[in-house]
Amino acid sequence: MPVLSFQPWGDKDQSLNDYANRTWGGLVSGYYAPRWEMFIDEVIRSVSNKQPFNADAFHQRVTQFEIDWVKSHERYPSEPVGNAVEIATLLMNKYKDSILKKKNTMRIISYISSIIITFLHWLL
Repeated sequence: MPVLSFQPWGDKDQSLNDYANRTWGGLVSGYYAPRWEMFIDEVIRSVSNKQPFNADAFHQRVTQFEIDWVKSHERYPSEPVGNAVEIATLLMNKYKDSILKKKNTMRIISYISSIIITFLHWLL
């Protein structure tokens, strides 16, 4: 179960964040996405209120979320969902044209290919 292998580095006041992060089933939607949502909400709130971003308050909020998440014992799927080859093909076809227009085309294609291979390896 991924949660057993996932732990914060240090205590609530540590500065090392997301070292060796993981994208195991459920972590993106259950852990990383909510933290990004908190960040985006705070940035929008700051801009809307014409106030500086309060990094200390944000850090406290995210840290509390992380502590609560670790204690939640939420269960995530251990089996892949969907057809990895089909999803990878759809993504490649969707972004192929914009990728090919970039200066570092080979680097980007290599990166995407490695993601697809890793995803397929995980699936199989």
